[in-house]
Formats: sequence, C-alpha cells, structure tokens
Amino acid sequence: MSQFAILVVGPESYRELEDTLAPYDEHLTFPPYIKFNRADKKAEKKRLKKYYRAELRKTPNDIGLQNKLIALQQMSDEQYFDHCTRFYDDSALNTVGEPISTYNPNSKFDSWEHTILLASRKCGGSVSTTRKNDMNWDLMSIHAHDQAAVDWIRLQTYSDKQKRLVFDWWPGETRRQYINRKRVFHTHAYVYRGKWYERGKIGWWGSVTEEIPAEKWMEQYAEMLTSLKDDTVLTTVMCRI
Repeated sequence: MSQFAILVVGPESYRELEDTLAPYDEHLTFPPYIKFNRADKKAEKKRLKKYYRAELRKTPNDIGLQNKLIALQQMSDEQYFDHCTRFYDDSALNTVGEPISTYNPNSKFDSWEHTILLASRKCGGSVSTTRKNDMNWDLMSIHAHDQAAVDWIRLQTYSDKQKRLVFDWWPGETRRQYINRKRVFHTHAYVYRGKWYERGKIGWWGSVTEEIPAEKWMEQYAEMLTSLKDDTVLTTVMCRI
C-alpha cells in the first residue's frame, strides 16, 4: 500500500471532483483489450535498463538494483515477454500469448479522500479546498519550512531508500536543497483540465519509477499554478494504491 497527495484543479463541488477523478480509479472496468504485446515489453525492457543504470549512478552499492539490471541484460526480448506473462492463465491470453484485460489502463489509485494541505486567508486556517486567490502561500511556506527542518534531522538515521519513501527526500539533495524544495507547495501529481500529470509512477510501498528530475517537476508545477485564474478552485486529495 502506498499513499500520495495530489492537487485537483477546477471542480467546485464534490460531484464534480468525483467525476474528474473517476477515469483514474482502478476499479473502473474496460471492455476486453490487449494489455501489452511483444513490442510494448521490448520498449519497456529498454526503458528499465536505462532507468536502473541511472539509479545505480546515484547509489552504486544498491545490490537489489544491480541484480535487476543484470537479470534484464541476460534476458532476450522474448524471455522478458515470457517473464511478464508468467502469472497469466492460458484463458487470459490470446492465440499469440498476449494478455487480455478489462483493468483500467489509466488507473492511478485504489481509493481517495480529502486531505488538508492548504492554508486559506478567508477562513484563517488549514483546508482541503480553497480558491487560488484565498490561498495563504506565506503561511504554507512557513509551516512547510519548519516541518522540513525537523524531518531533515529525523531522516539522518535512515537509509537512502527509506529517506525516499518516508520523507520524500530526492537522492543527492543537501539540507538547503531539501528544505527549499519542501517549503514550496507541490504534490506528487495534479489533475488539470481532466488530465493527470505526475512526477513518476507510484508503486507499492512508496516506490517511484520513471521519475522526472526534481527541478523540471517543480518548474512545471509552478508554471501550472501561475497560469490559473485567481478564482480557480484547488482541492488536495490523498490517494492510495
């Protein structure tokens, strides 16, 4: 189980919020379709090798990553495809061994609920929903700065992997970089005009893959917020997967 916060831009009622998030619910079923084919898995294998190499440059002593990379390098494309279909029953495969699914291919979460991450000048306190022009950015930055300073002390006793999962520390960040990033409001993902944008793919136990660079994500997030009209409704939601 993993949980992560997202920002939903626009919906002004609970019903509209439900409708906006509905396409990303893993419980939504689709008509039967081919989940992936050999070309998909060939491309995935290539991406994973590139990703593992990049991660090993950051943490060269990570035995788990080393073993994953070695295993991929030793597999042919067909062997990797067979590896990815090994848990499927014959009844779930088509005549060329491709898996058939009704699972929501756009799935991002199992469940969600409001979470209080915003500060409103209008009500003078913390809220889960407010308009952009009512956001108390200064108060949010102060609270986030103070929490990040405390978290930095706590995370020193954790491994790099634990720091990433528990404290959202990005590999290589110094104390100053960590606190400066955390004090600027952002979430793991946001939904804008119905489209889901995310920093990376969330997996079990907080694992994140295909992550984009921290600077790029923060810049993209800031540009999105800046582009919004002052009366735009913003809602923070905690998702679980």
